[in-house]
Amino acid sequence: MMSNMKIGDFEPHIQISKKAEFKKEELLEKIKLNGINNPVKSKKIEAYFNLKGSEIRQLIKLLRREGHPIASCAKGYFYALTVDELMPTINHMRLRRDSISNTVRSLMNNKIFTINQEMLKFNID
Repeated sequence: MMSNMKIGDFEPHIQISKKAEFKKEELLEKIKLNGINNPVKSKKIEAYFNLKGSEIRQLIKLLRREGHPIASCAKGYFYALTVDELMPTINHMRLRRDSISNTVRSLMNNKIFTINQEMLKFNID
C-alpha cells in the first residue's frame, strides 16, 4: 500500500553535469556580487559559464538547498542580504508548490482513480 507518501518522495536526485558541478562555487561567488539593486539575468550567467539554462537552475536549486539565500525576480538572480529581500522568492515558491498540489489533487479526483482510491493516498500538504 502507498499511503502516507509525500510528493518529495518522487523527486529524482538532482543530476548535473560534471562541467556544471565544477562551476557551482564560482556561480555562488558571482551571484554574491549581485544584490537586489543589480540582479544578474540567467542568460548572462549561461553565457558566462557556457552552461544551459536548465543547468543553471539545477545549480541554483542545489545552492539554495545548501542554505544560500539566492533570491530571484523578473530581472534575474541576486544574493539576498535581508529577510525582506528573500521573502518574495519564498512566497513565489510557495505559490508554485500550492499550484502543483492543486493540480495533483485534481488529477487524483479523476474518474480513473475511483476504483483504486484507497490504494493511492498521498500526503501532498
